[in-house]
Amino acid sequence: MTEKNRHPVVLYDEECALCNFWVRFLLRYDRRGVFHFAGQHSSFYQSVKGKLLEKEIDIEQGVVLFRGDTVLYGVDVVWDVLRTLGGAWRWLTFFSLFPAALQRWVYGMVARNRYRLFGRYRGACRAGSVNHPERFLQ
Repeated sequence: MTEKNRHPVVLYDEECALCNFWVRFLLRYDRRGVFHFAGQHSSFYQSVKGKLLEKEIDIEQGVVLFRGDTVLYGVDVVWDVLRTLGGAWRWLTFFSLFPAALQRWVYGMVARNRYRLFGRYRGACRAGSVNHPERFLQ
């Protein structure tokens, strides 16, 4: 296991503007450098694709978080990340008290319509990969 794989890895859709915003948000507020990132075009994604398909997880469902042998996706990623960031961000996990079915429905609606709502990412490179190359898996 490489040093980078000891960190939780956020797998995201590189073409999604909302997903790239999420990565930039984490790069800014994850001051301890806990999270690392991999896009759907990375070799990391190719190496875990089978595991995702076994669990019927698709990158189209939004971000996916690999934390050791645990795979989280959807709204569970949001709550896990906010708890890990700690501080004032932890207070947002209050919304995790809403019924799980409602949380999944809202997250799913945003995830399925993210291109229409937020557009495609038109940046020259992946979010933050130039300023923080050590946090991105290839």
